[in-house]
Amino acid sequence: MQLWRRWTSLSTPSHVEPTERIDQLELLEEKAIRRQSFIANLPAYAGAAIIVLVIAKVAVVSQGSSPTMLTLIAESSPVQVLSGAIISLLPFSGLIVVHANESRYRYRPGLTKAKLGQIQYAIYLAIFLLSFVLPVSWLAMTLAILVIRHLVFEWDKKRGKAVERSAPIPREEWLRKPPSDALCHDIWEVINQKEDQKRQIRARNPVDLTEIARLDEDVRALAAQFNERADKINKLTFSEGAIFGPIIALYLVTLLIQFFSNDKPWMPAERIALKGNKIEVGYVVSAGDSWTTILKEGSRIVVRVPSAEIKSRVICGVTKDDTVRARTIYTYFTGSKSVYKPCPKSDG
Repeated sequence: MQLWRRWTSLSTPSHVEPTERIDQLELLEEKAIRRQSFIANLPAYAGAAIIVLVIAKVAVVSQGSSPTMLTLIAESSPVQVLSGAIISLLPFSGLIVVHANESRYRYRPGLTKAKLGQIQYAIYLAIFLLSFVLPVSWLAMTLAILVIRHLVFEWDKKRGKAVERSAPIPREEWLRKPPSDALCHDIWEVINQKEDQKRQIRARNPVDLTEIARLDEDVRALAAQFNERADKINKLTFSEGAIFGPIIALYLVTLLIQFFSNDKPWMPAERIALKGNKIEVGYVVSAGDSWTTILKEGSRIVVRVPSAEIKSRVICGVTKDDTVRARTIYTYFTGSKSVYKPCPKSDG
């Protein structure tokens, strides 16, 4: 008889009777259905989240000014705002990589070592390619979380909370442990009763071999039912890491803090030269044949100027980080230095 080593979800020590027996399989299947439903609706949730983030970003950029917010929403191109928000959220791609890496650790006995190797190869190739466009800090954080995840998984394996491959345990061992699942417990009790009957028959003289064979057949049938149900429960309850959720939550909170604490707009800063030797430093919200709307750097006041008054527009950097390329693997290979000149000081 083969059962899986991950037994704590089904059983308790032999000297402790479960306080309550429940239908674990039904509860786990309901949980799996809810999870699948969430995954099926994920595109809708993601769309709603992006809209909320875009609105929040407009509020942060406007520094709480309602007229500025309304102007930005009314005049900014939706594609422009959306693309800017997506670029700002690029670091979240690390979460996708980490989640993909979970395929290696989940309870999936059908996957061969070769297939798992292919999954790992694809994951680390994706990390390598993303490291050419995302900062080294992103690469370090993603790799750190992957390492922590692996260490947590190894720790879970040692304490019986996770497993990579199934392994049989001795029949005598699982017969001593009363399962907490209601149906498994009922089958377990009947099997133990039949084992007691067999011991009693063997103690008689002469031994009724026919009755023992019949009991053995009954036990094998019951054990098959037990193992089938136990296997289903184990597939649904295997741990993906006791602290994996908190790690991802910490990663998300960190990125959200970075996202909302950065009040830079989604468009680049520009040095806008106007007739009369006047210089404006700001962000072009919209530009038409007649009027150009500018969000001024510093004060974050929206101004409209006649488009004919604009002599030139030059992209510039408000902060030091804007004037140099992000430190990526690409910049290390190419030695790229500054990109844009600093913006002149704004008069507000």
